[in-house]
Amino acid sequence: MESTDDIIFELDRESRLTAIFGAWIESSEVNTDFFIGKTAAEIFPEGIAEVHMMNSEIALSGEQTTHEWSFGEEVNQKHYSINLSPIFDEEGLVTGLVGIGRDSTKLKETEEALRRSRDDLLLTMSRLLKVKDPYTVDHQRKVERISTAI
Repeated sequence: MESTDDIIFELDRESRLTAIFGAWIESSEVNTDFFIGKTAAEIFPEGIAEVHMMNSEIALSGEQTTHEWSFGEEVNQKHYSINLSPIFDEEGLVTGLVGIGRDSTKLKETEEALRRSRDDLLLTMSRLLKVKDPYTVDHQRKVERISTAI
C-alpha cells in the first residue's frame, strides 16, 4: 500500500485514524504519527473538518459514501475524491471505516478547461449567427427574455 498514490486510511468507531498509507507520506513533511489517534476535527481547520466528520457518520451508519475535498490556493489547489466504506464484523456491526482518497486535481483542471472551451465555442457560434442572420438571433433573444419573464 505504500507504493500507491492514493491515500488509504482506517478509522475506528470514534472516527479516529488508526492507520494511514500511501506514497504521498514519503514526499510530505508530515510523519504518519501526526495523524494516528486523531479525528478530522483535530487535523483540519474549522470549516474543513465538518465535511469529513459528516461523511464518517454516514459510513458509520453502514452506508458507503463519497465526497470531494479541495485544499490550497488557486494555482496550488489540490482536489481529492474520498471514498469511505464501513468495516463490518461477523455479526454485521460496523467496527470502523476504510477510506481511499484519490487525487482528482488533473480531472478537475480538465473539466474546467472543457467548460471554458464550451463557453468560448458558444460565444463564437452566437457571434457568427448574429453576423449571418441578425434578425433571427435578435428575435430569438427577445422571445427568450419574454418567456423567462412570464
